[in-house]
Amino acid sequence: MNLLYSQLHLIVDSNAAIGGLVIPRICRSFWLVVCGLLLVASHVGARTPVDTTQPVIDLQPLVDVYVDDAGHLSLEDVQALPPSVWRQSIDDRVALGFNRAVHWFKLDLLVEQPSLEGWLLELSYPLIDQVELFVIQNGKVMRSGITGDRVEFDQRPLDHRNFLFPLALDSAGELTLYLQVQTDGAMELPLHLWQKNAFIEAEGTVLALQSMYFGLMIGMLLYNLFIFLVLRDRSYFWYLGVTASIMLFQASLHGFGFQYLWPGLVWWQDQSVAVMAASSSAFTVLFARSFLGYTGTRGLGADGLKWLGVVSIAIVALTVLLPYQYAIRLAAGLGAITPILVMAAGISKWRTGSLSARYFTIAWSVFMAATVVLVLSKFGYIPSSGYTENAQQIGSAMEVLLLSIALAQRFSEERSKRLEAQEQALISERVAREAQQEIARTQSAAAERLEHRVVERTAELQSAMQQLSEANMLLRNLSSLDGLTGVHNRRAFDERFDLEWRRSQRNGTLLSLLLIDIDHFKKLNDSAGHLAGDECLRQVADCIKDSIRRPPDFCARFGGEEFVVILPETDAPGAVHTANRIRRSIESLDIRFNEHSLKLTASIGCCSLVPQADDDLHSLIECADKALYAAKGDGRNLVKVA
Repeated sequence: MNLLYSQLHLIVDSNAAIGGLVIPRICRSFWLVVCGLLLVASHVGARTPVDTTQPVIDLQPLVDVYVDDAGHLSLEDVQALPPSVWRQSIDDRVALGFNRAVHWFKLDLLVEQPSLEGWLLELSYPLIDQVELFVIQNGKVMRSGITGDRVEFDQRPLDHRNFLFPLALDSAGELTLYLQVQTDGAMELPLHLWQKNAFIEAEGTVLALQSMYFGLMIGMLLYNLFIFLVLRDRSYFWYLGVTASIMLFQASLHGFGFQYLWPGLVWWQDQSVAVMAASSSAFTVLFARSFLGYTGTRGLGADGLKWLGVVSIAIVALTVLLPYQYAIRLAAGLGAITPILVMAAGISKWRTGSLSARYFTIAWSVFMAATVVLVLSKFGYIPSSGYTENAQQIGSAMEVLLLSIALAQRFSEERSKRLEAQEQALISERVAREAQQEIARTQSAAAERLEHRVVERTAELQSAMQQLSEANMLLRNLSSLDGLTGVHNRRAFDERFDLEWRRSQRNGTLLSLLLIDIDHFKKLNDSAGHLAGDECLRQVADCIKDSIRRPPDFCARFGGEEFVVILPETDAPGAVHTANRIRRSIESLDIRFNEHSLKLTASIGCCSLVPQADDDLHSLIECADKALYAAKGDGRNLVKVA
């Protein structure tokens, strides 16, 4: 066919000579008509030979397309269509954008060398709503099958995230494939014919890469979840939403969600891509507002992100309620706009000198580029390929890594701000002291001048003292927690214990105290190292916090490897029950640090009493301490009551 096409152009574009004679115009016209008819005939009747020695054959360039706008044609009707109505694929990939009409695709093949190996026809776009395959071999309908993401997963010919159809090429002859395709989303037909063994080998590589991606996303999700539980920073919570929604979006987009997570939920499979795409945009806006410090402020950037967040949440709700063809357009449009506006907000903060905003902006620039590539490919504006299909996976993996760096940098900046607050408190204290000295120096002045200046300096003093009070309040809040374990420190314990002691004295109620000491902690430090000891202290503190369940109960680090728990209005049996719950939780820990596997136990001393007016609050601590030593003396990993 290509040879005839070249000859046709040769006749039109040149005055070719045969035997030294110039061909007259009428002869050129005659050859033009003849070659054109041969060209059309070669296209209409041509069948593409199937090279059964190749492991995989790309069928997309061989596909002919017919659009059934009414959607009423049967296979017999389509077979009877004249060749002129079929449109041949002109690209290496079949990507027709969003089109709800029924599409018929035809492949005319010729099996010259039969193959006894198993073959698979793969349609590697898992978001097609409905696909029906008709296989016609030597004029007879040999088999047909129907599948799609609006069909139960267990009804597929083969259990796979993509659409797979087994084919037999064990006899020579003509082979015609008809595919009836209808979808509310992007109309794509990445069609390949595989040798079974070659497909299994290629699938292993794909699954390995996908496992790396989802493993990275799950790892970052768990890592940031742990940080959120420790710091209780709202930015980490919104970031968890971003990471989870992007991961579920990719699982839906590539068929893993339907295969492994919700194989029986056909409705959710149809909506999940749109819902997860819109959710990732909504969480992105909420995360940007919190991370960049726009929450509670006014201005163009703050107001823009606020209203974009409202719109994003509304679109998430609409993607659940609206039909897929509308929901996916809303989600795709939001997915293209959101990264641009979020990146603009990040650039605005970057220009103020924020290093964390710089990492934030770079991260979302990468993700924005990948998202725009994916959206444009789905609308058919750029050719769809393996790179465009996986662009957002690559971009999201880079984005979560860069945003983790940004979150760490933000934590460092907040720590610097706390140090600056301490320094400002010292400055305020010095200003107050200088003001007092100035008042003392002016006491010998005349009465009128003295009165005037006293009023003036008193106002300055009140302002400075207000600043000092606010700074001290900030320092008090910052200094109430133990920096290593995250529980309350000794100072916070002393204040709370004094409060609970006086309340129990006043009300005549029981007050219980637990002293907890990690057994053989010095030996653990010497053998595994201080970093391992620090990790043990953190996990023991988490066990204690998880084991006390009432709001008035209070735990703190008492010092070294010792912890203390205050149990208001608790009698001795109740205190012992709580102590044993803490002891068992610590005993069940399996701490792995580097090459060490560490097991811990703890001894707990318990004391309960009703404080009297002449009692000393330290008597309760001494009582619990004696019980602790009794527990250690009796073999450790025990609870003793004094």
